[in-house]
Parts: sequence; structure tokens; C-alpha cells
Amino acid sequence: MRFHTHRNILLRALTVAVVCLTAAISAGYLVSAYSGNIDPQRFRWASVAVLSFPLWFVALFAMLVIDLIWWRRTAVIAVLTIIACLPQTLNFCPLHIGGKTVEDADKPRAFTIMTYNVCHFSSSGNVPSKLDVNEQLDYILRRRPDIVCVQEAMCLLRNRDTKISNAQIDSLHSIYPYVFIGEEFAFFSKFDAEPIPFKFPVKDFTSGNVSGWRLDVFGETVNVITVHLASFQFKEAEKEKFKEITTPDKDIDKKMIKDAGKAILPKFMRISQERVGQFEILNGILRKYGGPNTILCGDFNDPVGCYGLHLLESESDMRQVYPEVGFGPMVTFNANHFFVRIDHFLYRGALKPVSMRRGSIKVSDHYPVEATFIAGER
Repeated sequence: MRFHTHRNILLRALTVAVVCLTAAISAGYLVSAYSGNIDPQRFRWASVAVLSFPLWFVALFAMLVIDLIWWRRTAVIAVLTIIACLPQTLNFCPLHIGGKTVEDADKPRAFTIMTYNVCHFSSSGNVPSKLDVNEQLDYILRRRPDIVCVQEAMCLLRNRDTKISNAQIDSLHSIYPYVFIGEEFAFFSKFDAEPIPFKFPVKDFTSGNVSGWRLDVFGETVNVITVHLASFQFKEAEKEKFKEITTPDKDIDKKMIKDAGKAILPKFMRISQERVGQFEILNGILRKYGGPNTILCGDFNDPVGCYGLHLLESESDMRQVYPEVGFGPMVTFNANHFFVRIDHFLYRGALKPVSMRRGSIKVSDHYPVEATFIAGER
């Protein structure tokens, strides 16, 4: 009899623990999901909460499975939380099974555009190149998208050993009649294109930059604006600290986590606040130069659900591509265990997104990301 009594007490205690843990994870999920609506300049921890959303996402769905096994009534808490955060959940993890395809009738108006931070066309140290020629440029030439927006392309203007061959340069100019190379960006286009002369305080981008081009795409004027917003500029030692505490087989103690937090979090929050100003500049550029048909893409260095993306949607009528066409979470950065989607496509006007795919090449610290659109779709 005493055994059954102790067993019942233990089961009740475990049930209470499961209920409390589900409630705590649900609260964290709610906070991280909606923190993207808060300006980090007013509350600096909002940017940290947004970045933590993938962790809460995994924790909540794991907890939901445990609830369904242990005590199904507790699962109601997790389910209600998911429903309350459904737009944010589907923004991070859309469920377009099978994706969209270009219909035969739309093929004459379909075009592809790639954004790719090439890390100066060199190896980021993540995965060394295995080719005798430049692997990033080789990937672009093999994929042959109609439009290519390249960030960190300044080495094309400098004498650096990037293994870019004369044959690759010849192929580039053979495929793309319009090639623009600047200090930060390179832009390749099969369509008629001209630079947009921004007369705007882009110098306020103390770290990062923005550039744009006006294209004639199947008779439609489409403005393509590409960005490289402020990076966190973590030092190698700071990156290693983060990598250590996120490596499963490492022995992690409280001191390691505390030291990593002291090294990383202040800089993370400061740069997140700086980027808000850059998003405001982007909104000004979109108002003045964007035109009705606009594609905005590049390395935003800000994750899914961040305040800046909400700002572009609410103030410039931009729409994110991946939530409309994607399936499952997408990671676009691959170095130092920062597994996040920080390369984005947004659009507005007479354009219809059909697909958005990520390449698997890891020579740069970013993956290339390619989107397909239909022009003239209203």
C-alpha cells in the first residue's frame, strides 16, 4: 500500500513538473515570437529574444510530444501557444509542401535572381575550396541565374589570390551583358540594367552598404536593391566561445556560458540597435527610389522575425518571399554554429514569387540563395 502511495505522489509530482515546464517554454515561445515587434533601440533585449526563437521552437514542439505521451491535457497549453503565434511560426517554418512551380503559361515571364555573400571570393575557413578555380564564381556560372547580387565582392577590384581564372571572367561576360563591380557589391544581369544613383545618406551605414539597379524585365521596370547591413564583427576568440558552448560533445559549465555571454551579448545588442537605423534608411530609399516593382535582397545580418523586417513590411509595403513559397526552416549562414537565416528576399508590385532555394556550397560563410519570380503578375 505504501509503495502505491509513494508511486502516486511521484506521478503527481512529475505531472506538475511537466505542466510547469510546458508553461515556462510556452511563455518563452510567446515572448520570442512577438519580440520582433519591439524596437531594440527602446528595449535592447528584444533582439536577443528574437534570435532565441528557433531554440524555443524546438523546445516547444519537443514538449508537445512529451505532453501527448505523458498527459494530453497539458498539450492544450502548447497547442494554444502555437495557435497564438501561428504567423510567426509559419514565417520561420512555412509549410508549402512540394513548393510552387512555374506554369507553362508563365515561363516566358519567369526569371531567377540570386543573392550571395561570397566572403571576398575566398574561403571563410569553414570548408576549404576543392577546385583549381574560384568555387563561388564557378557555382554562379553553373547556376546561371538571370540576376546575381553579390556582397563582399571588393576583392574583384584588388590584387588578391582568389583563384578567379581568366576563363571564368570570360564566361561571366559571355553570360551576363551587364556587369557592375563596386567596392562592396558586384551585380550581373542578363536584362538591360543601369545603376540607381542614390543621393541618400548611405554614409550613415558605418558598417555595411546598399546599392541598387533599374532593370527592364520582359517589359516591366523592376528595381533591384541589394544590401549588406551591419555585421556583429565578432572577433575570432568570441566566435570560438560561442562555438564551444553550442558544441554537444563539449563539457560546458556555468563559467563558460557566463564568459561567452559577457563577450557576445553587449556587442550583439549594440549592433542590432545600429541596424534599426539602417532599416530606416532602407525605408527612405524604397520610398524615393524603389518604384512600384521592387526586389530587395542581400545579407541583412538579422534573423527571421526581426524588428527591421517588420519595419520594411509595415512602412514600405514589402513582403517576404520565403514564408510565401518555402517549406521548413532555412539556414543561410553556416559558420561558427550561428545557424540562422539572415539572407532574405522581399518584394512588392507586379511580381509573383514562385520559389526560393538555398545552395549547399560552403566555401563562403553564407550559402547562396536563389529566388524565382514571375514578372507582370498583378
